[in-house]
Amino acid sequence: MRLSYAQQYLHSFIDHEACLGQASSQTFKLDRVRQLLRELGDPQKDLKIVHVAGSKGKGSICALTAHILKSAGYKVGFYSSPHIYSYRERIRVLESPRQDQPFSSDDIFPDCISSKALDTVISEIKPAVEKVRAKEYPMALSFFELYTALALYWFRQNKVDLAVLETGLGGRLDATNAAESLIAALSPISLEHTHILGDTLAQIAGEKAGIIKARGQKVVIAPQDPEAMGVFESRCREFRIRPVRIDQYASYELVAQNIDRQVFDMTTGKARYPRLETPLLGKHQRDNAAASIGIAEQLEDLGFRVPAQAVREGCRSVFWPGRFETVSRDPIIILDGAHSPASARALAQTVREVLGSEKVILVAGFSKDKNIEAIRRELKNIARETILTKADHPRAADLPGAVSVGKALELALQKAKTQGIVLVTGSLFVISEARKLLTGTRCSST
Repeated sequence: MRLSYAQQYLHSFIDHEACLGQASSQTFKLDRVRQLLRELGDPQKDLKIVHVAGSKGKGSICALTAHILKSAGYKVGFYSSPHIYSYRERIRVLESPRQDQPFSSDDIFPDCISSKALDTVISEIKPAVEKVRAKEYPMALSFFELYTALALYWFRQNKVDLAVLETGLGGRLDATNAAESLIAALSPISLEHTHILGDTLAQIAGEKAGIIKARGQKVVIAPQDPEAMGVFESRCREFRIRPVRIDQYASYELVAQNIDRQVFDMTTGKARYPRLETPLLGKHQRDNAAASIGIAEQLEDLGFRVPAQAVREGCRSVFWPGRFETVSRDPIIILDGAHSPASARALAQTVREVLGSEKVILVAGFSKDKNIEAIRRELKNIARETILTKADHPRAADLPGAVSVGKALELALQKAKTQGIVLVTGSLFVISEARKLLTGTRCSST
């Protein structure tokens, strides 16, 4: 297949995501992306930003926040990572739909940057990129650094009212941290990428806390292990910030939950939201919704208007694929990218909440830089049987007995017939392949 102009250019940059096990703490610096942003006229300085870091749930918090703000009538830039099918998914502009807004039926999100727009933007910024690329830095400009700058440039071009940025790795030295934010939010911390971020919760939390960096910021902290919470509160004290701790600020009660949605009552320090509904399932998603509502309420303190109806509509309309997503009913097939022991624990809890005591046929494949045995232990008790698989990706772990994703699905469906439930989990690389096969989606790699 012939690569587009954007694909060819993006592929010429080092992609640390494809070889994260070879990266170190010295790989990540802000100098390169800051210089590139300067060459582009510092687009981030024209943006009002919500910045979210953490180990698990940060993407869901960003998605919920973006949809709440869109429902409040704002034009919202949303930058996330990784992607399911295409790099273009990472850069989105959410706004009220227009009839003249065409999109490819193979795109997961109709509001992601188009192939044509991506080609155009890369042509515009290429002189600045090449100028920075030619400089003598300790490490070369990476794909993620380039793409982050490109996203900020695109958001400025689109005159977004607010931008929601999800960190890629860590926080302190992540390329997204070259921008200043109105609100810094921290999702739950767990052990991850220990060769880069540190091998204790406190060390990892210290890296994530780097997005807290100005006295005027608002800070929202999702429920945390006490060790991580202590680090975040200490960082807030340095800047004389009084954070919103969601474990103290919000409470909720589950009303109902099935394979399609959950309904819950939420009470915060400012308002009560009865019968909120969301397609994102599980207790952890109620925590994520509470954090997103906390962000929305902090934005109200800064002069933005986010009425209760926008919160309700944003929670109801959010779409975040690969997170306990049902893609088939006969038999039931669920996709969930549980890629760490903590996220696997949350997945197991959600399976018990939604499916009761019924056990699943597990299709599981992981990245080789993960604690695979710990993840498998968390999932062991919900599985009737486990089929190991390996994604077609450089980071995929080659486990004994693992088969291709297509073969694993074939075996799982044979075992499930029409009565069993198939749960595909592990890395998002596995989820991507499985989703393409199960939905018949054809798409490019950018």
